[in-house]
Amino acid sequence: MARTLSIWPRRTLSEDLPSVFERFWNEPMVSFPRSALAQEPLDIRMDVYQEDDSLKVHAAVPGMKRDDLHVEVREDELRVWGERKEEREHEEEDVYMRENRYGRVERRITLPRVVDAKKATARFHDGILDLTLPIREDGERREIEIKV
Repeated sequence: MARTLSIWPRRTLSEDLPSVFERFWNEPMVSFPRSALAQEPLDIRMDVYQEDDSLKVHAAVPGMKRDDLHVEVREDELRVWGERKEEREHEEEDVYMRENRYGRVERRITLPRVVDAKKATARFHDGILDLTLPIREDGERREIEIKV
């Protein structure tokens, strides 16, 4: 003989529906100030793709100036870092909302191919950093056969 365990009370939908609506309208919902939700660390968003014999990197660094941004490439590693600086000072009591974040940003990624750092180029315009990283032919990754 099979036994069943019933977790839900045996009520019909028409009996439960009014209580669901009543709870929805009468119980407080949890809410957080928008600034509390936006406290994730500063970051740099990137797209990396191959075009012909180069890797292209398209990085969004809004609010940064060219002089505050640095790029370093070593074979198959890319490092982009800098600092967003706040140019205005506010008394804390006069601030009603603060969503813009300032401070140090850094992003390191392993590139899918080894690149020639000496031939790399970078352009910066309107908060977008575009890098062209020529692929090194002698630095291509390849599978190595494992022998017994």
